[in-house]
Amino acid sequence: MNGRIPGFKYNAKTHVAHFSLYVPHSRGEKRRERTVTARSHREAMKLWQAFRDEISASESASEAALVAPPETGAKTVPTFKTFVDTHLDRICARLAPKTLASYRSIADTRLVPFFGAMVLTEIHSCDVEDFMAITLKECSPAYVNICARTMKALMNHAVKRRVIAASPLTEKIKFEDVQPPELELNDAERIAFLGAFDDEAAFREDIAKHRKKAHVVTSEHFTAPRQFGFGLNPESEATRFLFLRFRALKPLFVAALETGLRKSDLLNLEWRQVDLEAGFIRLTMKKTKKWAVVPISQLCREALEECRRRSVVSRYVFVNDEGQRVPDIALRRSFLRAKRIAQITRRFRFHDCRHSAASTLGSMGVSMQVIQKILGHTSIKMTERYVRVNDAAIAEARRALDIHNQQLGLGATTLAATRTCESHA
Repeated sequence: MNGRIPGFKYNAKTHVAHFSLYVPHSRGEKRRERTVTARSHREAMKLWQAFRDEISASESASEAALVAPPETGAKTVPTFKTFVDTHLDRICARLAPKTLASYRSIADTRLVPFFGAMVLTEIHSCDVEDFMAITLKECSPAYVNICARTMKALMNHAVKRRVIAASPLTEKIKFEDVQPPELELNDAERIAFLGAFDDEAAFREDIAKHRKKAHVVTSEHFTAPRQFGFGLNPESEATRFLFLRFRALKPLFVAALETGLRKSDLLNLEWRQVDLEAGFIRLTMKKTKKWAVVPISQLCREALEECRRRSVVSRYVFVNDEGQRVPDIALRRSFLRAKRIAQITRRFRFHDCRHSAASTLGSMGVSMQVIQKILGHTSIKMTERYVRVNDAAIAEARRALDIHNQQLGLGATTLAATRTCESHA
């Protein structure tokens, strides 16, 4: 026996078991699933056997037990709104605040208005697909998929917290097809973007272009009208100082494009995680809690060494003049200014630096497994969403095909000669 039981999964780390079993005599059309907590594999096997016995006993009895009114003293199944109001904060207690805000926004604006009055056990996969069809008229397919996945996650949490015995979303939900946008930088944009941090003339031009106009005030207390609220003089020494602060952030953006680290991981990067001698950055990703090993390219090494040469002493790699971590607002302002100087007018977010790094690695022939390790992804499927080869890699593939055909004697001249011989024959 290889240790694998069809329909039985148990995670010893989380102590969660998942059961999946087709209903007998249903010809594979009906399936029942259940997620439970078990302190050990032995306990999970006992629950698995009980689940099998329950399904084998009677399908009709199982369905009746699911929807039957509660007996005296039994817990009443709550509505979806009651469940969200009671449990959402506890569900997201171990997640990032951003995740809680996302769940709360989707639940309050989309899910509760549609499912709020429905009892949890009465919400089925077809109801979720109906919700998607209605929401699709107002929102993008990607957002509709996020709402549906949030709904599915909340129903699974209801099972984990034993609010309901099993999730009624037994049928597979058909999500909308979404083509991921190609927002990574090409080679020309990459050069222009990084070059923006060294172009003081273009920086001053950007200051002049976006300079606020003065507000002229006339008063009996003034001998002449005065100007207030005007922007920074592009030719002033203060502009020079502002440019130097802008230039000091270049190593951070170089590291973003070379390593593919998320913004939070970059801003919290410490020197103890950087091994310049071995040429690696080793850290635990803040979002996924996955261990990642990121190679340090020569360009990234030069950027990190520039940070180390600064007089400011800090345990963090990217800091300002006061030795504090670079504020998020400073990063965003510099990012937008660099985009303007580089004349990148299309949609391009800071997170797309991560996509750019992944696509560069993919175009250079790095395997998906290695890229997954570098990016700290939990699955290879997520890595595939990030990696898109560029035109140069496709051209290289074309040249490889041409070389192979020439080795086989299948060049254009050979094919033409073959056709001529066939016509004479």
